[in-house]
Amino acid sequence: MDMPNVPTLEELQETYQNDRFATQAAHCRIVEATADRVVCEMPIEDVHLNAHNAVMGGATFTLADFVLAVMSNIANPPSVTLTSEIRYLGAAKGTKLIATGAIDKYGRRTGFFTVDVTDDLGTKVAKVSSTTFHVG
Repeated sequence: MDMPNVPTLEELQETYQNDRFATQAAHCRIVEATADRVVCEMPIEDVHLNAHNAVMGGATFTLADFVLAVMSNIANPPSVTLTSEIRYLGAAKGTKLIATGAIDKYGRRTGFFTVDVTDDLGTKVAKVSSTTFHVG
């Protein structure tokens, strides 16, 4: 996919510092971003763990949703999420989560995206399918 005016990684990192929950509370960060692929990471910290000492599903979803926000708005009109479905595949065993997003289809008013979440050991943790709506 060839889109004009894709911001640099540094510009995206600066913009998304304003996503206070994802970047400041959950410590998500953008590590790679192109028009058709976004990769973000989140360290697994005590705050991300549930009562059973596993990464809480909401923490995993936060990282995936952060990737979706960057992907659906990277060089497009402002977009909002219409639907997201998450499938939890396994428990993280590493020290960080890595979410990789891809565009399935980008239409005139809607976009379809998939985000795969793994840990740094390669464990498949979750898969998220989302639909967005362009509001701009």
